Amino acid sequence: MATVSKKSDTVELLERGLIGGRARWVADLREFFRRFRIGDTTFDLYARGGTRNRGFLMSRFFAWSALPNYDVALLCISSESVRPGLTSEKLRKVIDDVLYLVRKEELKWAWLIVFLNSTVPAWGVSLVSRYDRQELGLSLASTTTGQVVVSANQIGRSIRKQLGLDKLIERIMHDKVN
Repeated sequence: MATVSKKSDTVELLERGLIGGRARWVADLREFFRRFRIGDTTFDLYARGGTRNRGFLMSRFFAWSALPNYDVALLCISSESVRPGLTSEKLRKVIDDVLYLVRKEELKWAWLIVFLNSTVPAWGVSLVSRYDRQELGLSLASTTTGQVVVSANQIGRSIRKQLGLDKLIERIMHDKVN
């Protein structure tokens, strides 16, 4: 098992899990981009796809006939990518950039994951836990303490359940100790 020591490794682990189908019950993410830029913000990972998956025969028929085909996305950024450091104003700017992408690409919803190399600040816990816009699910995850905070909306809660963010952070914490 490879050790995780840098933000790129954390993003790479998330990307490998997504490619392997980690989020497939909710979204079939098919296109992956690194260093994706929106305005002044450069995201470490941008993945997009749809809610209708490409299963085998019967599941494909069921998906085609019963499930809506919404375009969705996942964006990931680390605190190292936001210079000179992540503040509440900078996080709000990142959120605004993601909402701009949602409107521009006509996405039904998007996930935004922010990896921190420090503890999750109190303002971050407050901002994320109170966030209630339905088209964006937010998460702040500390790769040093293991703390994960997600928004209370349905899309935010699915970050924890469907993406397995808690398990990813546990793996990172375990690799850092060993």
